[in-house]
Amino acid sequence: MRRIGVDPGARRTGLAFAEPDVRIAYPLKTIEHRGYEQAALMVAAEVSSANAQQVVIGLPLRSDGSEGEAARSVRRFAAMVEASSTVPVVLWDERLSTAAAERHLSSARIFGKKRRSVVDQAAATLILQSYLDAIGKSAWVEEEILQIGPAVKSDRRRRGRSAGEKRWRERRK
Repeated sequence: MRRIGVDPGARRTGLAFAEPDVRIAYPLKTIEHRGYEQAALMVAAEVSSANAQQVVIGLPLRSDGSEGEAARSVRRFAAMVEASSTVPVVLWDERLSTAAAERHLSSARIFGKKRRSVVDQAAATLILQSYLDAIGKSAWVEEEILQIGPAVKSDRRRRGRSAGEKRWRERRK
């Protein structure tokens, strides 16, 4: 299922996408707008042009998990997107996604105008990736982890300590 991730803002909205069989989110674009009504129409147009089957919109909850005015505005925005695109919309907890995107961009040494143009895309990518990670924990993945887990542990017990660990312990003496 092709998905579009959205980090809504009052002036700029970041978009990300994920292809049907790939569980990796990629930045798509930042749209500049005047208000949530215009943003909803622009997002609906992007959803249509990308042939997306689902929209994941970041819901800005407070740190205690409650909803404030920003979350209520995003809920209204989500309803407008869903009405104008006829694609199901999922609201996803986006607490601190923009702050995390800012940290990533700082570590990548992206500043100034370039940073302003991509921070919303980066936040939308983090929101969508978080959603994909959460839904990706299906039964077959857990089954595979359980099959691999015990084999790795028993193998280590049989081999004993690695050569590197032995050298480290000898140097430490």
